[in-house]
Amino acid sequence: MVGAMGVASTLNANADQVPGDPTSPEATTSVAAPVDTVHTPPPLSPWGDKPRRADFGTPGMDSRTLQAKGLDAAVDPTPHDNYVPKGEGDEAVAPPAPAFSPSISTVKAADSYDDPNYFYAGGWRTISVDSLGAAVTIGRPTLGRGDLHTLAELAVQSGGRKATIEVGWSVDRAAFGDSDPHLFTFYWVNGQEGCYNVCTQDGKQWFVPSKGSVLPGSTLPSGVVKSFAIKHSDGAWWIWYDSDWIGYYPDETWTSAGTSFTQSDFVQAFGEVASDNDRPCSAMGNGQSVDSGYAARFQSFQYGTVSDKQFEDLGYFRNALPLDKLLPWTYQTAPRYAKGALSGFFFGGPSPC
Repeated sequence: MVGAMGVASTLNANADQVPGDPTSPEATTSVAAPVDTVHTPPPLSPWGDKPRRADFGTPGMDSRTLQAKGLDAAVDPTPHDNYVPKGEGDEAVAPPAPAFSPSISTVKAADSYDDPNYFYAGGWRTISVDSLGAAVTIGRPTLGRGDLHTLAELAVQSGGRKATIEVGWSVDRAAFGDSDPHLFTFYWVNGQEGCYNVCTQDGKQWFVPSKGSVLPGSTLPSGVVKSFAIKHSDGAWWIWYDSDWIGYYPDETWTSAGTSFTQSDFVQAFGEVASDNDRPCSAMGNGQSVDSGYAARFQSFQYGTVSDKQFEDLGYFRNALPLDKLLPWTYQTAPRYAKGALSGFFFGGPSPC
């Protein structure tokens, strides 16, 4: 495992941001210097909408207040000491290298953390695409004592899992110091763990945040459905949250390691709980059982064809079945229907403790 924490510098703001504005990501957030090449984001969202700037809460605003005020995100202004493990969908993996993000200032040594257990509920599909998007319920599930995180995410992968990009939300007290959901991104190169969010690894910052957009690590509103997406365009993998392309991983993230990654051959949408225990006590999703009709859900899937580089509705995941690491006594999936048609799937479940 490799990883290094770089020297932080200030992220530039949009021209329409007011210096010193407390609602601006620039006002409270420092990140490492980005890679040199600038890439142009796609002109539209996966669902055909023009991007717009997010509506920010004040720094430190909690998820319930964000939801009540109809806001999209709030910068977390407080750094936290942490070491954050990460699984990779339908197979358990070792924890990643130490991470650095706007919400994470220092980290513990990798060997100070035991390999956690990972538990999943979600869906997957083997398909060659250059994009994946879905509307996802953002919950505020209970994080049990001795558990590390509970999250939901989308992932695109290629080359037998050698290259992976993930985006979603996570409740992780070690990483963020509270019980709210936070936006995260993560990447893998040649099957090796990268790091979270706006991080520096081997002296290089690979994730490049868009000016004035929501930064990974920000607090998100809970009890709402927001769109997340990953799309390859203009030499980079772009990340979408809610209303805007928030940043990208350039192709150099993989070509610098001798790997080409411009399309995915395997996509996933899932919930994940990481725990030091064999039997976690965390809820997943929004804590509701999938047979209640009120569970968290993935819906409105979009994944585009490589040939025409356009988003195309190819249909919803048809195999929304528990993954092989699923615990049948708590975390489950179930198809979701709307007006008689399949419309994504429910996932998650309550705490079993």
